[in-house]
Amino acid sequence: AALVARDAELCAFDPSPAMVELARTNARASGVARFDARVGFGEDPPFPAAGEAPFDLVISSGVISFSGDFERFLDGLVRAVAPRGTLVIGDLNNRSTGMAKRRANRPLLPLRELNAPTSDDVRRAIERRGFRVRAEAGYQLTSPFPELGHWSARRLGGLLDGLLVAWNARSAGPGRPARFDSWVLAFERA
Repeated sequence: AALVARDAELCAFDPSPAMVELARTNARASGVARFDARVGFGEDPPFPAAGEAPFDLVISSGVISFSGDFERFLDGLVRAVAPRGTLVIGDLNNRSTGMAKRRANRPLLPLRELNAPTSDDVRRAIERRGFRVRAEAGYQLTSPFPELGHWSARRLGGLLDGLLVAWNARSAGPGRPARFDSWVLAFERA
């Protein structure tokens, strides 16, 4: 996002100090001039701190399923969004064909795969907080896409990676959510 909007300030947080430092290193290496990273959790985000303005755009990708307190996590995200700002949330689609296949074939699964809220759960919860959905889509095609990607990387040295990524990107969008292992919703604050 910061590479697309070169003049924007990028702020990020993570519970892991090592990941925060890695983000700082990656931002510098990528030429992101205005970057601030802090240690924190989604349930009590370190942004915006007292005296700091909320953000025009807040992105949460692939982390809501790690939260032990779904409602507090959403409260933290909402608190960071400015009036008329945009909130983008994406995560696992635990009801996809691929996730159902994983549950059938693996005796142990990460807890986040079992606890991931559905996009409908998130939509209703964010709408109750005064936002409206602006866009929604599925992404990351489900089975056999991940298997083919793994096979390409392991057996062919990544030879098919570009083709698989293009196939996935072309397929992403609304409709038939069971086709996708992940979902994304974009909200606008009233």
